[in-house]
Amino acid sequence: MKKSVLLLLLFMVSAKSFAHFMWVETAQTGKVNQKQEVKVYFGEYTYNVIEKVNEEAFGKMKKFTVWVVSPSGEKQQLMVTPGETFYTGYFTPKTNGTYTVVLNNNEIDVIDYTQYDFGIFKNTLPFCSKGRSR
Repeated sequence: MKKSVLLLLLFMVSAKSFAHFMWVETAQTGKVNQKQEVKVYFGEYTYNVIEKVNEEAFGKMKKFTVWVVSPSGEKQQLMVTPGETFYTGYFTPKTNGTYTVVLNNNEIDVIDYTQYDFGIFKNTLPFCSKGRSR
């Protein structure tokens, strides 16, 4: 019985860390020629779990890039700086239209969860978010 409880606890801890993802937050609308803030988080969005930037879990994910694609298709890489619980970057919309924010991380480790019957996989990014400027 003790082994079953320990195995169940181990599975629950593993499942929680398995569910972490990166996500982007920014205002849905912006204004031409006004700076727009973009934040990148890592954690479990559904359960409002946000990892701190300087902790090990987020540290494994920190080799990411953030791009903004303008309505004309022009790509601009954002320089991001770490805060306590997120990275911050800024861009300034130059024209009206829909801008797309793209988060890309090509250096995510391959994860082997075959011992838990999940298999071997690599999280898929990029993540895209769209917003309009007026």
